[in-house]
Amino acid sequence: MAGLKGIAFLIRSTGWLNPLRIVGFTLRRNWLNAPYRRAAAKQQRSPVIRPGRLVSQQAQANGASFHFDQADLQLEFLAPDLVRISWEPGGPPVPYAQAKTDWATVDTQISQAFEGWRVSSPEIQVLVSAEGGLQFISASGFLLRDELPPVRQGEAWTQRARLHAEECIYGLGEQSGPLNLRGVSRKIWNTDPGGSYGPEADPLYMPLPVYFGLHRDGSYLVFYENSFSATASFAAPEVSDSPQASLTQASITFEGGMLRYYFITGTPQHALERFTELTGRAEMPPRWSLGYHQSRW
Repeated sequence: MAGLKGIAFLIRSTGWLNPLRIVGFTLRRNWLNAPYRRAAAKQQRSPVIRPGRLVSQQAQANGASFHFDQADLQLEFLAPDLVRISWEPGGPPVPYAQAKTDWATVDTQISQAFEGWRVSSPEIQVLVSAEGGLQFISASGFLLRDELPPVRQGEAWTQRARLHAEECIYGLGEQSGPLNLRGVSRKIWNTDPGGSYGPEADPLYMPLPVYFGLHRDGSYLVFYENSFSATASFAAPEVSDSPQASLTQASITFEGGMLRYYFITGTPQHALERFTELTGRAEMPPRWSLGYHQSRW
């Protein structure tokens, strides 16, 4: 009844033409969105596919490539402390996120390791398991990040990583919740919340697919080069002395595209400098723009 009253008020206030336009826009929007809803429903019914067993590997300039039963992996070091990881199938991203593309050659080595292969630069060792798991080791020999084999369902890629028990996660762009993202799930899809928003509102205007991981053995930054809608989740730390407390997970799922991301090691300050070298830095504003500003927010 309240809805009918609202429609009647709208007609009295604006006449017949505007309500017809609103109804027409709604019908057209639903019609245009229908194929995407059907595709999403079909994707949810698709089987979950893992990379499978490692079939072959090949050294390449600045890294190596790996062929699995159901996926292909490429590791490319852009700098000794910066490695690009690309999982296929899936369409490559439009490279608008990269400000720098002319990286110098990095001295890399590939060698066989226990149940897999090791690809290393002077700053990072990446251990690739026979099932597609990745481990990132610092120059000091500490485990920075432990990734499980990614999975693909339809066009969607999901990446999972084990977190250290005390690890803190920061980032994902504009957020209205706590700084440490352990124990929360966030949508990565720029959205106007409409009017005002409060704590834990999600998503907001500018979520970004980049975050820091900090723990007692080191720190790192991960940046995902993928413009599809995504959901990131970080398990809460377990208060326990059990070894299983160190197996809590972080996961991120992109609805389409290849799974491409960049791993940067080093202190947060160093990693942020390297990240902005990759993606670009804001220009200094002109002096005249540094005056008084006012916003209702």
